[in-house]
Order: sequence, then C-alpha cells, then structure tokens
Amino acid sequence: MALGRPLGAKLFLEGKEVPFIGATMTSTVGQASIAYVDIVPHQTIMNIRPRTNVEIFVRNYMQTETEAAAGVAAQAFPYILAWKGEVFGYSFGKTPTSRTLSLSCIDHSSYWDNCLAYFFNAQQTQRAGVNAGSSVQDAADIIKGKEKFIPSYLSRSSYFKTRIEEAIKKKNSSEYDTTKDFMDGVIAIYKDIGYVNEFFKLADERLRISDQIIMKSSGQLTKLLKESEALDWFTGMPNNNSGYATLRAVVQDLMSILFHDFISAPFPAATVNNNMGKDSLGLPAAKNVKKSIGNFIFKPNLFMMPPPACNIFFPDEYSSFQFQRNFFKEPTRLIYMPELPARKGKGAAEVYIPHVYYPEAFSAFMKSRDGVTLDDKYKGGGSFDIPQKTDLSHLKTVGTEVKDKEGESYNKMNSGRVTDYNYLSNEETMKGIWLYRESMLPVTSAFRAALDTNYESKNAFTGNIAKYLFFKRRYQDRSLQITSHLKMSVMPGFPVIILDDSSANQNVLAYCASVTHRIYATEGGYTNVQLTYARYTEEMDTPSQNASQTFTPPWFDELIFGPVDAKASKTTAPLVRGLKVQGYPEKLSEFYKTLLGEKGATALTGLYPKEENTIVGSVAKLLEKYRAKKQSGSADVMDFIASITARDYIKMKDYYKFFGAKTTAKDVENESWITFAGGSMDRKGKTDEAAASLKSNEIINYINTLKSTRGFRG
Repeated sequence: MALGRPLGAKLFLEGKEVPFIGATMTSTVGQASIAYVDIVPHQTIMNIRPRTNVEIFVRNYMQTETEAAAGVAAQAFPYILAWKGEVFGYSFGKTPTSRTLSLSCIDHSSYWDNCLAYFFNAQQTQRAGVNAGSSVQDAADIIKGKEKFIPSYLSRSSYFKTRIEEAIKKKNSSEYDTTKDFMDGVIAIYKDIGYVNEFFKLADERLRISDQIIMKSSGQLTKLLKESEALDWFTGMPNNNSGYATLRAVVQDLMSILFHDFISAPFPAATVNNNMGKDSLGLPAAKNVKKSIGNFIFKPNLFMMPPPACNIFFPDEYSSFQFQRNFFKEPTRLIYMPELPARKGKGAAEVYIPHVYYPEAFSAFMKSRDGVTLDDKYKGGGSFDIPQKTDLSHLKTVGTEVKDKEGESYNKMNSGRVTDYNYLSNEETMKGIWLYRESMLPVTSAFRAALDTNYESKNAFTGNIAKYLFFKRRYQDRSLQITSHLKMSVMPGFPVIILDDSSANQNVLAYCASVTHRIYATEGGYTNVQLTYARYTEEMDTPSQNASQTFTPPWFDELIFGPVDAKASKTTAPLVRGLKVQGYPEKLSEFYKTLLGEKGATALTGLYPKEENTIVGSVAKLLEKYRAKKQSGSADVMDFIASITARDYIKMKDYYKFFGAKTTAKDVENESWITFAGGSMDRKGKTDEAAASLKSNEIINYINTLKSTRGFRG
C-alpha cells in the first residue's frame, strides 16, 4: 500500500554511512544548491575537513503498487539519491536542554564559483594600458621562472571567443553548424574547467562534474541574433569590467542575454548523456545508450510553457496555497530603451539604437503619431488594441499641435504635441496607463558596432526582446508559496500547476523559482515551493481574456514550444466560452525528457492528446481521472499520482557504481553503517590521495566514537 511510509533517510560522508537527525536542502534557479545537515554533536566531527563529500538518500515511497510488487526481489521502495555536495563549514550551539551541530554543504557546482578569471579593460585605466601587447619572450622560459616579468596581453575574452567558436563551428571549417548555437559554446566552457589547474582537474576527475551537465537550448537562438554578428558582442561582455570574475558569473552573464538559466537538480534523475567519454561508467541503460546523473541542467527560461508531469501538485499533496494578483503591478505598455541618447555628428542628440514600444498598437501609434492615424488592423479585438469604436476625427493637427474640435490643445503638458500619452488601449481605458521602462542591453557600443551594417537584424533583436520582457514583466509580481508533504518529483526552473478539484476551479499555473525539502532521519518530511509568474489556467489558453496571454519568443523552436492553433474539445468548450484556444506541440514532452529523464517528464498537454494539447483541456481531463480514483480510495489516488509524477530517480547502488565504488554490505536497503569504497572514492595512486585519506579518517573517527557511545544523547 502506497501510504504512510517512513523515509528512513541515510547520510553518507566520504562514502560512509553516518547517523543524522535531519536535513534542509534548497535549490534555487541560477544558484548552487545548499543543504544544512543536522548531525549528532561531538568533538570528533569538529575536525571535519573542507569539501568532505556528502550524499543523502531516502526511500522512494512514491513507487506504485505495481512497481513495488515487481521489485520485491531487489527490495521494494529502494533508497534513491536526494542530494549530493560537499561540506563548506559547520555551526554548533548549546542550550540548557540540548546541543546542536549542523554541517553547511554546497553542491559541486561550487567549483565554478572557485574558478576565477581576470579581465583587463584598458579603457578603465585612462588608456594607460592600451599599448600593452604580447611579449616576444618564449612562454616556456616564463613558466620555468627564467623571466623576471610577466608579459601583458590585450584581453578580448580570447578564451571565451575561441572556445565558443570551436563548439558552434563545423569541424575543419569556418562555417557555423546550423544544428548548434551559443549554448553549446557556453557548456563547452564549463566542461573545460579541468584545464585551469591541477585542483580543478582532480575535482572533475573524482566527482565527474562535466559528465553530469545536461543541456538543451530553445532551439532557435540564431533567430535571436546571428552568430557571425553577435560573437564579438557576446564574448566582449566579460571585458566590460576589469578585475576578477568567477567562471559561473561570466558564463551566466552570457546566458542571461540568451534568456537561458541554470539549475542544480534536487532528487536528480537518470538522463541520456551521449557526451560522456567512450569508456566512462554510466547508469544502467539499454545498449548503446549512455545515461548519467542529471545534476546540472542548462535550459531556456520556460515560465510561459505548460509544466512537465513531475511538477503537477494534486489536491492530496498540499494543505493550502494563496494566490494574489494586483492589476496595478501589471504594466499596460513597455518602452524598451537599449541606450540613452548620445551626441552624434555636429552635436545633435540622437539614439543610435531606436526605442521599442509595445504592444504593437502602441508602437503603430508612436510611429505614425505625427498624422494621428492608425492602421485599421490595430483598431479592434484584444485588450492591448485601441477600442473598436475609437474615432480620431475630433482631433486635428494645427502646425505641430493637436487640438480637439473646440480648439483646445489636447496635451498642454507637452506643448500640444502628440505623445505616447495620447494613446489608450482597451485595458488602459479601464485602469489607466501603467508604463514599464526597460534598459538592459549590455555593452551597447559593441552591440552597435557588430550590427552597424545590418539594421534589420539589430531592430529585430530589440523588438523581440521588448515583446518578451513586456509579457514577462506582466507576470513577474504574481507570486505564491505552497507547502506540501515531501514531493520528491518537483523541479525548480520549470513550470508548476496546482490543481483544484472543487467547483471553484482555481487551478494555478506558475514558475518554480525555488524548492526547499526538509527531511528527518526517523520521520517524514515536507516540501516548500516558491512560485512566480502565476496565472490561472484559462489565461494560458485564451489569449484575449484579461489581457494575460503569454508570449513564446521567436528564438524558441515552434516545432517544440508552439503555440499551435487548437480547437476547444467538448471538455474545454464550456470553460473557454467560445474564445480562441492555443495548444502546444507533442515534441514539448521530448524536450522535457532530454532534461529530466524518461519518467515524469511528459508535458501536461501531452498527457491527453485528444484534448487538443491545450492546457485547459488537459487540466479538465486530469481532474476527471483524479476524481474517479478518489472514489476508489486513497491507495488508488497515491498510485495514480505516483504513476504520473514520479521521475527516474537514481538508486543508491547505481549512484556509487557510477563512481566505481562498491560495498561489502549484502543488503544496502536494510543494513546500517554501510561503507562504499573503491574507484574515485579512494583516490589511490592519485595526486590527491593524501587529501582524500585525511577527509576519510576524520569520518571514521566520528563513526567509531558513535559506535562506542550508543548512550550518547545529541
């Protein structure tokens, strides 16, 4: 029966099981994952070494009855990986009634924060360093210490540019590979971390960090900006400032302008990774398929998409949530200013890169404001358009002034000239004008220089960014929080849907910004999720309703992300009240499976294709199935939830086998004080063997102390 099982959590330090009290693990988009592990306080553990390996496992209590029955021989409800990382510190305390000790841990992406790159910007030294160039001295002499000085080089992010070019160009050719994009170059930089020095090389070898990187881009980044024009601009971003910058900071600067992000996965799953070395150990998989731990995921920002199945919250899984929406925090228009006006020519102030106005009707008004005319196609329909009955005949242009029939100046604050405030959309006639200004283009001069000969590409880029930011900003302040029992499947960085089976139909779709799991060694646990960009489901499918439609950017492959035109099924027609419905391609599920593994990664809109791949239809059908299971009893409900949401978690033995480690324990599911050794765990014969031994010995001392003092109260 799939109910009420203890987690029986296990903590391993340097491959050795250690009793513990509980742990809190937090994964936030764009940041390293952090864990705080509460253990039995004792003097011996205060000698713990930095970067001691930490792994936490819990039982997969969300197995279905069928899976549990099939796994009797190999033990049903096996231990799966919940979190992995290293110790970076500890804290302890004492009260009259208790003592505490907590290990502070961070995931292995912390190595990217430890790797610093230095950038020299000659323009920030009053040009004192402009003439510095490369020295003609032999580099070998410098390395050997024969030279008394270090030659300086003009830095143009040469490493980043070279590495990205290598990744996105065809082999033995100067042409770009149309199947690749900037994200391939970004990942190539991360995978090169082992070449920095011996410390990073040994870490990557021991922890297999590079083998755990999973990447999938939005598929059409060439539409965002052509590589040949953008490469100098992108790789010039690090040079915008002098000084040291971490590898993570530099690469994420590049990713942010592509609207892609990074997540460190909690409860990582087995994912296909064909980029692993030929002889690399992998997780169990079919022949000719290489599977790895999907620990570090690089992907596009997906706030506008339907969620994967693993991020569905059923009513049985949460106690409460609260959704709030403030109309006055949702802008009705946006002005995107890539740069401020600058002097050009003989002193006239001009803008090299034009401002962009959105929505389109607003842009049309601004571009044709001198004649106070609008194209008919902007005069009716959506909430962003001007009212259908708008009549501009009462306005007349007198010189540079616009006046009404009575001759009064229509805009006294602007000397009678027509401005952006003379435009009103349907929505603005109800709540007024709420303007959002954005100025975010980095290294503007480099961007302008890269595109001086291609204004069409430049304007298309800024236009696409403005449209994307407008819709993103409308949802940005819609946030909520939900607390549930331990939900192992939920993944940050992906959309989430919270289902409501009541007649109120308060189903909420949002973007998962952060996930915190709290587990206890001898009890259960709970999950807290922070959500942003929230909206109710009908908003996603009906573009003209409440002016709340989302926008799929043009650099998202339409064959994967859509949207596509769809017809309202019998299930959805009453819900959308005859409004137009949009759906999502079936390939979206394949995209999710690349990042999250085979199980639990089907897109919500792919669960029931007969519902025309629409969000509102899929939700209605899912709730119909859920209500039927609810009539059968709680066991059927939990089985139903597990069959949809559970991911392909990584079993304990498979995890350590991935690193070449083994155990002498006959039953890892039930024995205590288990130890895994061998492979990359021991580091025998390696440069870091002594360091590994020091870390391991401190844990052995702690374990022996606990074994000999069973009556000790923590």
